[in-house]
Amino acid sequence: MFRYFWWVFLALPVSAWGQGRSIFNSDFEFPSVDSVSPPASVGAVGSWGLYHEDYVPFWQTTASDQLIEIGKSATLGGPYGFDAQSGVQMAELNGSQASNLFFDVCLFDGEEIDWSLWHRGRGGEDSMGIVITEPNGNDLPLIKVGTPNTLWQQVTGAYVNATGMNGNLRFTFHAISTASGNLTIGNMMDNVTIMGLAPLVEFVQPAYADSEFVAPLNPPQIRVNGLVGSSGATLTFAVKGGSATSGIDYDLPATLVIPAGNYFNTVFDLPFTVDDDDVPEGDETIFYALTAAQANDPAELDPLIRNTSCGLVTHDTITYTLFDVDVPMSVSGMQLYARAQCSGNQLEVQVDSRQAYLLEYHVPGEGWQSLAALEGAYYYTYAHAARTPLTHYRLVHYDGRKTTTQAVYNVCQDVHMTTARYLPAQQLLEATYYAPAGLSQLRILDMMGKEMYTQTVVHPQAVQATTRLELPQLARGIYLFQVVTDQGSRVLQFLVN
Repeated sequence: MFRYFWWVFLALPVSAWGQGRSIFNSDFEFPSVDSVSPPASVGAVGSWGLYHEDYVPFWQTTASDQLIEIGKSATLGGPYGFDAQSGVQMAELNGSQASNLFFDVCLFDGEEIDWSLWHRGRGGEDSMGIVITEPNGNDLPLIKVGTPNTLWQQVTGAYVNATGMNGNLRFTFHAISTASGNLTIGNMMDNVTIMGLAPLVEFVQPAYADSEFVAPLNPPQIRVNGLVGSSGATLTFAVKGGSATSGIDYDLPATLVIPAGNYFNTVFDLPFTVDDDDVPEGDETIFYALTAAQANDPAELDPLIRNTSCGLVTHDTITYTLFDVDVPMSVSGMQLYARAQCSGNQLEVQVDSRQAYLLEYHVPGEGWQSLAALEGAYYYTYAHAARTPLTHYRLVHYDGRKTTTQAVYNVCQDVHMTTARYLPAQQLLEATYYAPAGLSQLRILDMMGKEMYTQTVVHPQAVQATTRLELPQLARGIYLFQVVTDQGSRVLQFLVN
């Protein structure tokens, strides 16, 4: 899965946009003047508009009102008397005031680019200036361009970054003169392109965390900036360590294919599954690295993996923390954990491998009956066809002479959560659980046992319920979600981060 985020990054400062490696909005097709969202500050829907720079991906202005003018081809209702050179929209150099229009592109030391743009006068011959600012801050000589309103003129150039440093190359455009005599009326631009740069690939952030669920809400993500060729590209990953075991505790891909496209701050979710094993084993970590990136056609440019670029830090390795959500039931007076729980006819028991136990069960009107002997192992799973909602289980510790002492009395309860996770944006806990008919009390507790929230619900019949609890604001940390019924209770941890 991948997601285009141009409508998300619009309100972010430039330093948080990722690394521009091509011109994403090269022919000013965003935003569409046909739409009322995002809104134009001034203009006519379907013809032209003055838009805040936050709504014009990749482009910025020095105008005090931060407005950029975009208009449509004349044959489609635009006001300029001619059609766009590319697509259906074009930009006028100045919006409501004389100012500079500019963009940045990230270059590494030694990289070479070719650039191109198309210019046209509006009411006659207009002229503009182009200033290229190198990564070290040096301005190259001014390039002057003059074009009548009868044609689109292509302007091209080349640049080699010989500054000895990585950084942003800035292209700045300003009006020199217009046929109208008003610098805000004239100098049309379209189809601005940068060629020769390989795309940049990286993890979106260096660290991730989520609770131990089969479908985590927070998968690792790859960000792509730049032009991926027509064949696409393949990224290669490797697990570099951590306490979690690949293929047992989780699964992450060895490769990911990036389709062809021109990307700017585009995010791809990595397929990620976690084994929710119901075993209390503590939090676990995964060290996962982006190790290679290759174009699927050898004639195309391979994506770059760099650990520093253009004033920001890129990420080629991440740490993923899996928070254990399983809460063991401690056995009074013995150094072990024991738990019995059911899912259909499936019974799961966890015991200390240094001890030996008998697993017994009981139903009303009958005595205790032996189900299994547990020796020298840690985790057991049994299919118990005789289980009913009223079946109780216990573990009985026994020594070599088979004399027994009761160690724990466990109830196989029909209360089971399949998920319990916190949605921070809405301050909601979303949980799915099974409960018998009758009253169920839903409780939120902190790790010290302090009750943070409680709610009682009535189920007319046994039900697999999904609930969304509106919680008070919770500090970051681990909390407990408990469902209590007349047949027992079940507890899971959830994370607030």
